[in-house]
This record gives sequence, C-alpha cells and structure tokens, in this order.
Amino acid sequence: MTPDEVYPVLRDCWMTGTTALGQAPEAWRDVLGADPATAERRLLALAGQVYEVALRPVPAADADVRPDLPPLDLPVMPESARALFRTLPPAWVAPALRLADARGYRAHPLDWFPGAAGDVPRVYRPWQDWLTGKTTTDAPAGPSRRRTPPADLLADLAGFFKPGTTGLLRRTFAVTLTPTKTAAQRARRTDLLRIATLAELAQALGTTPDELIAGADFDEPVNAEFAGMVIRSGTPDQADRLAARLVARGSLSAMRLMPGATRPTQRAALERILAAKDGGWGLDHLTGLTPDLATPADITSSRALAQVLAHLDDIRRDVPPLAYACTAPAAQAVLDRLIAAGVRPHDPALTPLRYNLAIPKET
Repeated sequence: MTPDEVYPVLRDCWMTGTTALGQAPEAWRDVLGADPATAERRLLALAGQVYEVALRPVPAADADVRPDLPPLDLPVMPESARALFRTLPPAWVAPALRLADARGYRAHPLDWFPGAAGDVPRVYRPWQDWLTGKTTTDAPAGPSRRRTPPADLLADLAGFFKPGTTGLLRRTFAVTLTPTKTAAQRARRTDLLRIATLAELAQALGTTPDELIAGADFDEPVNAEFAGMVIRSGTPDQADRLAARLVARGSLSAMRLMPGATRPTQRAALERILAAKDGGWGLDHLTGLTPDLATPADITSSRALAQVLAHLDDIRRDVPPLAYACTAPAAQAVLDRLIAAGVRPHDPALTPLRYNLAIPKET
C-alpha cells in the first residue's frame, strides 16, 4: 500500500475509537513488536511520520510565491481595543478604523483585512497592493486627458445660471438658477456640470472661480452637483469655503466636501448636527467628519444627547456615530450619562464608546 492509502485507513480506525493494528502494512509489523499497547503507540508514531513527510502537499509547478505581508507605519491597536473591535457591528467597522487611524493605530490583520478595492485609511494601502500584486516600484498611471468641452456646450451650461447682484445697501455678486421647465433640461444641466470644470463655468459666466463660490445661491440637488464640480476641479481652499457656506445655509450637500474641509468648517458641521431638531442633519452624518471633534462641552449640553437619552430604545443606532465623533473624555461623559439614565453598564450597545476609550491618543 502507498502512503496516501495507508494513512487514511489508520486515521479512520483511531477516529472511531478502534485499534488500527490489523490495518498496518505487513512491512511495518516487525517494527511494531508483539505487545499490543506498545505496537499501537509505535504505529501512531509511524503514521505521524507518514503524514509529515510522505503526504506533505507539493505546490503546483506554476504556483507563485507571494512576498511577506508588508509592515504598516502605525502600531497595532491595544489588546483591549482589539477585543472590542472584533465585536463591533459591521456597519461601524469603517468608522472605527478611521478613529483608530486618527489616534495613531491600525487594526491587526487577524481582526480585519481590507479588500483589494475600496476606500480605507491610507495606512492600509500597502496591504491592498499586496492583494493585487502591486509593488512600490510599479510605475504610476499617466495623467488622464480630459477633453475641454466645446464653447457651444459651455454656453449651454451658462444658460442654466443667472449672474447678478443681491442686497439693497451693499450690493454683492450672486449666481442663481435659471428656472427649468422639464426633467430633460435638469438632466442636461447635471450632465454638463459633470463635464465642465469650476474655472470653465466661471469663465462662461464672466466671473472668477472664487467669486462664483462666494456668490453661488442654488438649491438641491444643484448644490450637490456644484459641490461635486468643486471637489473634482477646484482647489482645497475653494472646496473648504464652499463647504463652510453650505453648512451655514443648512445644505446637507456640505457633507460631500467634508473629507478635505478644515477643522473650523468641520466644527461648524458638528455643531449643526448636534443641534439639529429633526432627522435632516441626523447623527449618522457625524461619520462623515474627522474623528475626535466633539468635546465634553459639545456633547453634554447638546440637543442630540438629550434626544438619545429620551429614546434609549434607539441607542444601538445612535451610539456608534457619537462614539466616532467624541474625544475620549467626551466618550466617557456620554457613557456616564447613558448608564445614569438606566442603560446596563455592560450593554453591547455601549461597545463603541468603550472601544473609543480603549484607544489612547498618540502623542
């Protein structure tokens, strides 16, 4: 019998609780000896040698030897945080990773591993490259070429907007929307906003990009479409100034611009979310901001926390975004208030807050 025939027979005997001596190959019997107990132990040792040596799998000839998983720049989050991270609801994993990244930590690969594609903190990009086989020496793709829209197209886009002035005593530049009558016109406006750049639209309207951002007076969904144009073709400063204007006007389109917004602009968005009276600026929008924005003073006196305390049945939905936005002292304040309100100290709904507290801020 060949090794790959012998081993499964012996293994099956032992797995069913019976002796395997009767199934041992004839050539092994002189080595096993006459004593049944000793012979069984020797047979087990021989079977182990067969498994480790003769049955070792051989890789295919065309198998690719992968390099070791590349190290990352940040240390692994503390063990106490890892244990809590593994129990977080799936929907909160991405915000939890961003919170850890903001405090100078990363996930352990046995707790979480990125897919080959997807938006993850920059620290995990080497792991994504490892999955796809990219190396640091791979040449970057060349710049994409964008065809400048013909002047008939830009004139068409300009026709959807109306530059003018506003104010009685202090006249300021403003750009409003030309009323549309059909869904086809609105679809055309959307398509053109996705093609043109901020500079091209400003030129078509006879103004500058900065004046256009300062004077834009649109409604939804044009605010969102215009924000997309600024993200794609404007400067970071222009995107931040538009975000600040949209927050001040209560437009949720501001959240599209938050990833690159400055801390004061993000703080303004935080304050609006925490003060919201209805679901428009809901707590779920907190995860679109930079982590660690909310201080104890921001949270403890906020309308948002008051609503959470008044609707404890919804804490599984409300606690994760609060935990993401809170500094560690603020997370402790929220935890204390919830427990004082009657939530069990070890309720799983409080896990995001405990995770926040388990990740110290790197100095």
